[in-house]
Amino acid sequence: MTTETIEFNARLGPNLHAPGDGDEIIAVERLAIADEGVQAAIAKLQLPEGSEIVIDPWIYGKYLSYDIGEQSLTLITGADGVEDDERLWQTFMYMRDPTNNGEADSNHYALPLPISPVVDPVTMKVIRIDYLPTGKDNTIREPGPWTPKPANEYIPEAQELRQDLKPLNVVQPEGVSFTVTQEGTSHTVEWQKWKFRVGFNMREGMVLYDVRYEGRSLFYRLSLSDMNIPYADPRHPFHKKSAFDLGDAGAGIMANDLKLGCDCLGTIQYLSAVLNDDKGEPLEMPNVVCLHEQDGGIGWKHTNYRTGRAAVVRSRELVLQSM
Repeated sequence: MTTETIEFNARLGPNLHAPGDGDEIIAVERLAIADEGVQAAIAKLQLPEGSEIVIDPWIYGKYLSYDIGEQSLTLITGADGVEDDERLWQTFMYMRDPTNNGEADSNHYALPLPISPVVDPVTMKVIRIDYLPTGKDNTIREPGPWTPKPANEYIPEAQELRQDLKPLNVVQPEGVSFTVTQEGTSHTVEWQKWKFRVGFNMREGMVLYDVRYEGRSLFYRLSLSDMNIPYADPRHPFHKKSAFDLGDAGAGIMANDLKLGCDCLGTIQYLSAVLNDDKGEPLEMPNVVCLHEQDGGIGWKHTNYRTGRAAVVRSRELVLQSM
């Protein structure tokens, strides 16, 4: 980075693929919905007039199988799991509630469609259409007229929220007990006997560096390696729907601007970051980490039965959140 030169360029081997990025995901969505074969499959569903289709692209390359030899355990990976090495996108299709007046945040996941186009991101073409089982087994049926189903919304304005709760305010009249100083692209946090730096990158998101307690070094670097969420449905092709939350597209680049709705309570300090977009240009990422203190409840309590005096110790926690 100092000399702005490339020291080496290594070509990845078989079954190793780059993650997705924002531009590619949007391109795959548009490509899938515009495909003539996909449009023909949608037409067979006879959806209500004005229905809006939503497409979720999922990158392949998720699942592992083990071949146990006489001497070793060999890890076998597959891009599609069918002895190939192609980098592919599988897309899942949904419909927004046609009675919800075009609400963009309507819960489309409640209305899945049994059509799953598979996209080759190199040729940018739909290479096949998988049809999804809709029953308890792997039985596949050709798309037929869609049966109306009730929506299941989660946005607040679609709910009848309870009105019997009084306001709960978490206040710190004298402010917080931690300090944050910015040093270049990272922040140094000091709280009680702790001191560490907070960084942020595209793939991992929040990273802690040089974690010390009373000046004693504990960790040089702390971060999530990855987080795999298999959706636990054995029916083909649902079994390929398994997310690597860091590796698929990047936890950092997908982080929320927490000012839009953070579950931090009390006196909050937000930390921002700068990443790069798909073109290599600087990308401001505001409020990707929130830092606050919270009461940790009772650590221990002991009552002297002779005097009736109770001694109570409460714990205090420093919380860093990024999502």
